[in-house]
Amino acid sequence: MSLGLILPDSLPARHRRRLEFAFRVACGWYGQEAVFLTDENADFPFLRYGEDLPALYAPLTRPPDSVPVHGTDEAGRVDHLGELFSWISGEVEQSQSPDQWGRKLFATSFQKKLGLDPLRAPAVEAAIALFPQTAFPRVRMVAPTHDVDFLPVTLPQVLVRGSKNSLILLRARDPAGSLAVLGRTLSALLGQTPFRPLSEWAKAEARAGFRGSYYFLFERGHKKDGNYSPAQALKAARFLSSLGAEVGVHGSWHSLDGEQGLAEEYLRCPDPLGGRQHYLRHGPENRLLQSLENAGAEYDSTLAWPDHPGFRLGSSLPFPLYHLDEDRAGSVVQIPLAVMDVSLTGDNPELAKKLFSRDDSGAFAILWHDTVMSGMQHPRRAASLFWELQELSDHSWLPACEIAEQFRREFERAGIW
Repeated sequence: MSLGLILPDSLPARHRRRLEFAFRVACGWYGQEAVFLTDENADFPFLRYGEDLPALYAPLTRPPDSVPVHGTDEAGRVDHLGELFSWISGEVEQSQSPDQWGRKLFATSFQKKLGLDPLRAPAVEAAIALFPQTAFPRVRMVAPTHDVDFLPVTLPQVLVRGSKNSLILLRARDPAGSLAVLGRTLSALLGQTPFRPLSEWAKAEARAGFRGSYYFLFERGHKKDGNYSPAQALKAARFLSSLGAEVGVHGSWHSLDGEQGLAEEYLRCPDPLGGRQHYLRHGPENRLLQSLENAGAEYDSTLAWPDHPGFRLGSSLPFPLYHLDEDRAGSVVQIPLAVMDVSLTGDNPELAKKLFSRDDSGAFAILWHDTVMSGMQHPRRAASLFWELQELSDHSWLPACEIAEQFRREFERAGIW
């Protein structure tokens, strides 16, 4: 089946490119071919932009002050196509300043300022509203991913990391947790392993019937990078791969400083298809996208809030990244990261459960660090929550590369590439 769109000849070229991209993404989500018509002689559903939809889209030059971000016409109608583009292209957050680590936070987002539900996916809602009489697939997928920031390589490193985590828990007003982590840390002096090996997690996931994705740092050029060397990363990655897990690249602190920095790290990883940036740092403009393309990455899962669950770019489904400066589709699929363990403080654990209990379409990633899963890092509750979410959900739990591949096929059919 096909879905069609008629764009007026008077539409500016930049608007046309952006709306065509948004329409192709929507068709990919619908699982249909995208057809651009010049007349109304079609035996499949089609839209006339400017008639069936109001032509309200204009490139955003300031932070949105309402939702829908492009307003409504006199009849209260929404330009769902323009809305879809502005969300997934990142237009909605261009004016938002990053934090000191180069990340975009929920606390300073326009969603927070307007009181929007961070668990909503307005981009997907806009796509569904384009063709309300056409069935929209109910997709339920989760990619369990793990950023490997620490390996228990030496006893001194274990003692230092455990002591730091104990202090963090104490500062977080969890004295019981602080003592528990300190006790487990000191047990390393007796030959015990307070930080459980990655192989245990991969085997536990296999017993539960799914495979996870593990992202390794293949560069150690900054004090906030991992404690292990590229050679140790390669050894651990090869071993996990032999157990059936996906292995990918956790872009280091300096990976985006040069044009080929991330590409060099991809070359050190065995058969990587994607990954995520360390600290969720992604640089200004399209630096991340250009670096990922230079590296030959198929997908990425970086563009998320580090301080809150939810969908930062308004989509609960994967989508191709877009070059706003070049006005073209990028070659990399972004898998939305919806939940990260270290943000699960306060009411956030309940929000994570609420997300998984919703009946909306979704194919997103979650992130649990190996140190959190060991119960050796704040917040302690997150260690068990990973398995609670797995029991709670009716999603298929798949490695991120498989989710990316499925959506890439649909986007190719819709003509994005």
